[in-house]
Amino acid sequence: MNIKNRTIFVGKNCDNLHVMRGIDSASIDLIATDPPFNSKRSFNAPLGSRAAGQKFDDRWVWDGITDVWYKRYAKNHPPVKEVIEAAAVIEGGEVDYERRQILTGRTNSMAAFLCWMAPRLIDMKRILKPSGSLYLHCDDSANSYLRLLLDAVFGRNAFRNEISWKRTGGRTGSNRWGRVTDTIFYYAGPGATWNDQFEPHRAEYIENAYRNEDQHGRWQSDQLTASGQSRGDSGKPWRGIDPNDRGNHWRAPEAFPSHVPMPDDWGDLSVREKLDYLDALGLVHWPEKGVMPRFKRYLSTSRGRKINDFWPNAPSTKGEWTGWVTQKPVSLYERIIRASSNEGDIVFDPFAGCSTTIIAAERLNRQWVGCDIDSMAETILAERMDQWLNEQAMETGRGRRPVEVRKSPPRREDMPPMPKQEMKEVLYRKQEAQCANPYCSSKGLRIVDFHIDHELPKSRGGPDDLWNRMLLCGNCNTRKSDSSWDDFLNEEQKRQPHPPRRGKRG
Repeated sequence: MNIKNRTIFVGKNCDNLHVMRGIDSASIDLIATDPPFNSKRSFNAPLGSRAAGQKFDDRWVWDGITDVWYKRYAKNHPPVKEVIEAAAVIEGGEVDYERRQILTGRTNSMAAFLCWMAPRLIDMKRILKPSGSLYLHCDDSANSYLRLLLDAVFGRNAFRNEISWKRTGGRTGSNRWGRVTDTIFYYAGPGATWNDQFEPHRAEYIENAYRNEDQHGRWQSDQLTASGQSRGDSGKPWRGIDPNDRGNHWRAPEAFPSHVPMPDDWGDLSVREKLDYLDALGLVHWPEKGVMPRFKRYLSTSRGRKINDFWPNAPSTKGEWTGWVTQKPVSLYERIIRASSNEGDIVFDPFAGCSTTIIAAERLNRQWVGCDIDSMAETILAERMDQWLNEQAMETGRGRRPVEVRKSPPRREDMPPMPKQEMKEVLYRKQEAQCANPYCSSKGLRIVDFHIDHELPKSRGGPDDLWNRMLLCGNCNTRKSDSSWDDFLNEEQKRQPHPPRRGKRG
């Protein structure tokens, strides 16, 4: 990977779209992130909190820049275009297919939000390894729309789970059920890392399920057979009992209690030899009624209850709250990281915020990279590192490891950018030595008279790729400034008394 471990990109120049464009392809094992939800709210951290000064406006408006993004999807990502159009129509907008334009005057536009999220998801897919995983946190403001957008980008086959997380203990609503859950979408490639996660059994379950007890602890009676007949060794009679009579075959458990040693040649033994070994050690229970023997499964061998896709509220540690308005518990993201990565894997959070994913990754001995456009993220990370990781250092004797803070995006090493002069020459030939503005009357311009500009402004996420660059003469470049290409052309058209001399670019 072309980024060092324990690096966070922060500040106005580190929009995650620019940061991700600078990361080499297929270099991240896990992305666990909590992006904006299109909640139609403006957030501000409480005064007096550690995050005081942090703010974010989670409202989205369709404008000229959004329209340019939409046209790019129409060319390069048709499924993404369809999802955005559907959102626009649902919210009362209109799609002008002839002009390839969306008309929506909504202040809180879901289509505009999806248009903003789409390029970020597209780059998340690119930088993830083929076997990588994505966890995307959202609430009911946009979860159904984001699910469709994720399917459009990652493919439906990559969908693994829609996790419901109970974020609060109780909340009442007016004329509706109280909203207490968030959604976490889990997408993963083939061969993705997966580690089952467990939680302790409840006391009442242990009391009911593990009713028997001996000198080695509580145990329950479990099956020594599995469904389906077999002609092999597992289907032959054992101790005078033929499992095929009941449509089953013998199965030897693999979980041994601590007081029973597992033989070194266990894997070489036949199923019936394994049953003999278990019976000799007293691990086979022969009921008084019936003839089928059972296995004594001890509570000490159970890892607990396997966690499903409904997660109760994760506990926060004392002193964890920073005042960051969208903060989530560290334990929540530790569960995600344990399940879908191994020690040493690379975890990335493009919406790092108060660094919850980063803290969880560091505590679990993963490599990590994060970014956030809010400069407060640097201060909060430093404070949380001091609070959490120095405590861990005291417990383990391991000193605090340095964090690298960067204020500008990285540069890809797997695909070097085209040199500026070479790009200028390519565009000069493509535009036939004319200004890209079809309303410009300049003639006889030399290559040195041109400026390279972005069709989609870089300040609004436009990439440095050749498809987003053009040559403008000095006067046109000054007038265009940071406006979108379409907005600029509309203004130029108003200035002209006659039709343009040639068709619009693109």
